[in-house]
Amino acid sequence: MKKRKSKSIRIIMPAKNEENNLKILLPKLINYNVTIIDDASTDNTSKIAKKYGAEVVKNKKSIGPSMSIEKALKNIKEEIIVLMDSDNEHNPKDIPKFLKYLENNDVVFGKRKTIPRISEKILSWFSSKKGVQDLFCGFVAFKKSVYERIGYFEKENTYGAEFKLNCVNNGFKTKNVMIKSIRRNNPRLGNSIKANFKIFRTSKKFWKKLLLK
Repeated sequence: MKKRKSKSIRIIMPAKNEENNLKILLPKLINYNVTIIDDASTDNTSKIAKKYGAEVVKNKKSIGPSMSIEKALKNIKEEIIVLMDSDNEHNPKDIPKFLKYLENNDVVFGKRKTIPRISEKILSWFSSKKGVQDLFCGFVAFKKSVYERIGYFEKENTYGAEFKLNCVNNGFKTKNVMIKSIRRNNPRLGNSIKANFKIFRTSKKFWKKLLLK
């Protein structure tokens, strides 16, 4: 018997040229309402997303993952939002765990067993002092009221870091949850040297929030 989709939960995933990964990921999310923000892909990302019943928001120009999420959130009606990466790194089987902890929390942050890059490790060390153990993990669940109270997701592309820091700095009740993640073959931020440079450069946008007591 086919399960009915929950009307109170919305999965949001920014995607750019992820048609092959979506073919694997979306069948596992068939019981959820899913929004794919196609960030100006040149492949069949939108076509595959629609094939599996996802709502598609198409960007004419690439605006990055954070701005894509911001665009989608403005029209969300569901009360619970789950953010995931579209490259098949995150396991949909972890979603029920997020939802369970969200019953007694406002925001649930995913935490990878191994943080791959030195830049992420350093910045996550600082953010852990504030209660965010993995600053750049893209697997996050939160109540719509959190987004409404803060007023925005992120003003610039900081890969979720600004949003997480805004959550803890605004006193929301948060929880860190260990997730099962698959190492990417083609990391969204590029190779190690390039990625570390991008992350450290991005940190300038939220450094004050990271150090705010």
